[in-house]
Amino acid sequence: YMCDDMRDTVILINKFLASGSSKKLREKLKNPPPYKPKKKKSDGIMSQLMGAGGQMPQQ
Repeated sequence: YMCDDMRDTVILINKFLASGSSKKLREKLKNPPPYKPKKKKSDGIMSQLMGAGGQMPQQ
């Protein structure tokens, strides 16, 4: 019921989760961190000097 590409990936993930080196990942799967959307960056100094559109003023 699973394509070959997907099956191979799932097998690798299951092997990793079964190994001892995945303790931190297993804890994250049980208790995932809260979702934090990315904040919008404010305009830098140069873009503020150039204007919001970023275009040079015409003379």
